[in-house]
Amino acid sequence: MKNCGWSFFGGRLCVILLCAAFIPFKLLALTADDLDDAIGYTVIATSSVTASGENDDGDVFVKVRDHGEFVLDRATLAPLELSNVVILAESTVFKGKAITLYKLVIDDDIYDAHR
Repeated sequence: MKNCGWSFFGGRLCVILLCAAFIPFKLLALTADDLDDAIGYTVIATSSVTASGENDDGDVFVKVRDHGEFVLDRATLAPLELSNVVILAESTVFKGKAITLYKLVIDDDIYDAHR
């Protein structure tokens, strides 16, 4: 048999790559367990990201079509434009003041967010 140049791992690289190509991408999707922290929140809107990036403080922000700008807590990368967004909100009282807490589901990730 002619050597095709794929001798890495004793010729098994082609088999590894072919198997990896058939792993369902849904394995990486959001699951019901990911929604544990969203108990008590209400879905208030669905939309899409119109812009994203970092502000002057280094915080990651997203602009959501028809819903303004949100700063994502603990985000390291800005979501891509046109990504789908579900906005969840919960109203609560903190130190005698009414506030609204937000969670944004962007593609397969959930972010705590504020305005």
